[in-house]
Amino acid sequence: MTTAKTLDTLTLIAVFGVLAAMESWASPDLVVNEPTVISVATDIGDATINADLTVNNVKVKPDKDKTTLLPGSSGLTPQILVTGASGVYNEGAGNTHTMRIGANGGMGCLVVSNSANVRIQQFRVEEGASDPSTPGTNTVLRLEDNGMAVIDNGYNYNLDAVARVVFAGGRMRGANPFRTEANTRWLVQAEPGHDIRFVDLALQGNNILTGQGQIELATDGDIVVGDDGQSSGSPTTQGKLNLTASTNQVIYSHAGDIVLSNNVQLIMKANDCLPCGPSNGGIRITKTISDDKYFTDGRKMLPNFMTGGYSSRCNWTCRTAS
Repeated sequence: MTTAKTLDTLTLIAVFGVLAAMESWASPDLVVNEPTVISVATDIGDATINADLTVNNVKVKPDKDKTTLLPGSSGLTPQILVTGASGVYNEGAGNTHTMRIGANGGMGCLVVSNSANVRIQQFRVEEGASDPSTPGTNTVLRLEDNGMAVIDNGYNYNLDAVARVVFAGGRMRGANPFRTEANTRWLVQAEPGHDIRFVDLALQGNNILTGQGQIELATDGDIVVGDDGQSSGSPTTQGKLNLTASTNQVIYSHAGDIVLSNNVQLIMKANDCLPCGPSNGGIRITKTISDDKYFTDGRKMLPNFMTGGYSSRCNWTCRTAS
């Protein structure tokens, strides 16, 4: 049985202190070649993660414009687990950070759990190997127990494997979390008993898909869209989720509904971008505070149904089936 190495205060002083003193303008690089736990707040430079790394209820802050390789070599399958209410990996919109998944032929996964927070400005899924347990699919991000991931720009360049994001009680937002190249695909999947949750939208435009590839949203529950930071009062601005592609690119495979909660707009940028058909639910509005509107751009839709007291604020056209 492998025992994880713990980087506590004394260890970090010994490992990082001399380098930091010699190069005071930059934090030292982090290389993980055996299971490791970080239990004290740490600033790092570039990181190469070849074995499991746990960030345990503390903040790890990469310097601006640095890169995390997950992993750094082929044949490896490490994960970064960020856990605990004080657990943070990177933070702030201005601290540009890139995480490269599978850049050298391996498979890596970022796990955010137990109310931890992660912000990655450039989350790049590259030409990694395919997971043998689920051929053709790699789990690259897992969100558990109210963990929150902010992915400002998520890129999928892997033509050989679907990039999978798993919701197991966690949350997510981001301006462009699912960018695709032609012939690439994201699978956003919730485990049984959980919803896909795009929340805390932070009063910005969040695009569900950007590019020429596909995304599938799959769950036996709901797809929840809401701005948790706007739960009361009458704010003048709102979080926005943009549906930028029709259902030939955005594939809905959810048994529940799209649920709109709190102060949020669902903005349609293409015709037929809402789910319809026997395998999907409808649109359910659970909003309790005032706002201007839910749907904009006057697109043509064929949703299964809509429920909620704010339905009159929708300005799309419900077309008839052909």
